[in-house]
Amino acid sequence: MRRTFMKKAVALGAVMTAVLSLAACSSGSNGTAPATSAPATKNSTEAAAEPAKETETMAAGGEYAQPESYPSKTIEFIVPANAGASLDLYTRAFNEALDLGTPLQITNMAGGSQTIGMMELANRKGDGYSMGIVAFAGGIIQPQLVDVTYDLNSFRPVAMASGPNCYSVCTAADSKVQDYDALIELMNSGEKIYWTAPNAGSPAHLAGLYMLKELGITNCEFVSYNGAAEALTAPLSGDVAFLITDDSVVAAREADKQVTGIVTLSDGRSELLPNVIGIDEKGISGMGAFDGISWVVVPADTPDEIYNWIKQQIDKAVTSDEYQNFLTQNHYLKMQTYTEQELKDMIQNAYDTISKVIELL
Repeated sequence: MRRTFMKKAVALGAVMTAVLSLAACSSGSNGTAPATSAPATKNSTEAAAEPAKETETMAAGGEYAQPESYPSKTIEFIVPANAGASLDLYTRAFNEALDLGTPLQITNMAGGSQTIGMMELANRKGDGYSMGIVAFAGGIIQPQLVDVTYDLNSFRPVAMASGPNCYSVCTAADSKVQDYDALIELMNSGEKIYWTAPNAGSPAHLAGLYMLKELGITNCEFVSYNGAAEALTAPLSGDVAFLITDDSVVAAREADKQVTGIVTLSDGRSELLPNVIGIDEKGISGMGAFDGISWVVVPADTPDEIYNWIKQQIDKAVTSDEYQNFLTQNHYLKMQTYTEQELKDMIQNAYDTISKVIELL
């Protein structure tokens, strides 16, 4: 199980100033699912899909009936990321198994580290014809860094789409740095070391800043790129010494012999990278706070009758064989279902934990 983040009395004001500046100008979207100390973890043996749990208002005798006259038109699903980003891929994958009685129109609204799409969704009427997917960067981090017109209470969570995904440091497969000790030696060499992560102000970026602060490293400089794809090419071309990104990305690129996983920034090893040490093995605890999740939401004023039907159908989709196979084939953990209250508690816990991290940074 992930341990609760342990607050330490360190002064990181200068680092947070840099994060705020970078996050304010970032217009990319996270390429991965975002950070939390949620109950379900990479190290859990219960990561496989489980039967749907009964919601607090589940009708007696089983499933909810489809609301009368709903839906009568196309439902728009807002993805606050570019086409091809992880959030987009999750959505299109579970949509293949989703039956809401009408076509789902997927609309990509990237920008502002996911906040543009989320602000649009928060302004939509809760009539069941607008929904979306939220990731850690846009749902947890950005509302604590910049002014946005939404908060956690602007949405009702429906289902978990991915996670928890932890972040790992990786280097190019042909780099001289092929293990943790070599990375530390490079960092302590005295020369300027450049590194990157998908988007400034992302969970991976914050995890890297926290790791460097805990290690006492001051000669590493973050380089910002426009999204995960550009960030991934940087270590391969030698522009940066290392990349911090989602463990599923590292696992896939390791399989392609493009990168080498160096250390996982979490409270344990990644299930996807069992041979890569966890940072806790080197004495740094509490980094499970950065483990990322993504979840489906509808506007907060969506009526129970419509919400329950949508949730029931999406729960079926995310635990379907089609979606579970997609997750497995793309090096993601399988999904299970949660009640609305379980989702709210999980998301609030992540928000509160990251608040402590941001105070330190």
